[in-house]
Amino acid sequence: QLKLNAIRSALTEAGLKGVLFQTTHGFSWATSGGRNWVPLATTVGVAFLWVGLDNVAVITSNIEGTRIMREEMNGLSNVELVEFNWYDPKSNAEIIADKKWAEPGAWETDEGPVMGPKLDSMRIKLGLTPREVALYTALGKDCGVAIGKAAKECKVGETEYSIGGRLIAQCAALNIDTVACMVAADDRMDTCRHPLPTSKQVASRVMLVLCGRRDGLIASVTRCVHFGEPSEDLKKRHLAVAHVDAAAISCTYSGGNCGEVFKAMKDEYEKQGYPDEWKLHHQGGMAGYKSREFKAMEGSEQTIQINQAYAWNPSIAGTKSEDTVIVGQSMEPVIITETPGWPKLNCNVGGTVVTTSDGTKMHMGGIVVQRPDILVLPA
Repeated sequence: QLKLNAIRSALTEAGLKGVLFQTTHGFSWATSGGRNWVPLATTVGVAFLWVGLDNVAVITSNIEGTRIMREEMNGLSNVELVEFNWYDPKSNAEIIADKKWAEPGAWETDEGPVMGPKLDSMRIKLGLTPREVALYTALGKDCGVAIGKAAKECKVGETEYSIGGRLIAQCAALNIDTVACMVAADDRMDTCRHPLPTSKQVASRVMLVLCGRRDGLIASVTRCVHFGEPSEDLKKRHLAVAHVDAAAISCTYSGGNCGEVFKAMKDEYEKQGYPDEWKLHHQGGMAGYKSREFKAMEGSEQTIQINQAYAWNPSIAGTKSEDTVIVGQSMEPVIITETPGWPKLNCNVGGTVVTTSDGTKMHMGGIVVQRPDILVLPA
């Protein structure tokens, strides 16, 4: 009801009668987790949700109607089913256009509505409900477990596809849809920022990346594995990227600003000796019903609020650090994708480095944020 009230308030302000949710993430948000898709790899669903000033309706074919109404409404009441035969030549858009109550209305697309209230912005402003926070926290925990189990079973000679399949299987066992599964072995960790799995076999190192979805919400997490002791250069790179991630997390608090987080990350890249790596991949942003509701940029003005989720993903050639966090009452957000038994690095950020009389460098002040280290397995 909270979301319906917010939508209707925005519609009234815009002088519109309603809005049509077409995308998978928009439908899931409006229904608090409802699924309007059949293939996982789609952004527009097979069922649309109309939210009007005084009515709610689902528009779909006779293939989907029963399932959607029985299983995907999550407590929404007084929902009308506008059903058409699958062989009807009319599209969903034409069906809804025949309804007099649909004009004037907004049409939600993957980039937000074509006209009317900015629904993506509305999702951001609302933040997560207490129920969504609980669901997200549980999802994050399970994603952390799934990727940990898949990573710890990696073997030299195993293909990226095999590792990816194991990760997907671990997720399926926990009722998680895998909306993104990436695996990079050896030199592909150096050259691919979005490494879709291939038949390449692991020789000495591998990175696993997961975006897992349940109840419409998506959690993101990355873990790196090395067989035998990593090189000093790789250790240096991973420690550096962990510090960038820690800097981002330390700035993710209620009242903060996404532009400030981006600047903190950029400054930390430079401080760690990798000033241009941020240019090679986005740095993450707010999470929720999309893996990133928006990506933070230099000058981003979005204010960070309690009960919002964020996933920062700094990368340096050969390594990456990523978890999903939820902003709480304290200055430090809650990391929800922790992996049990995974080695960690203590990253001191936000303070100053001083040099003692004997030349030793010491970090004074700041806070310590733990970030995942590279898991070392027997060669």
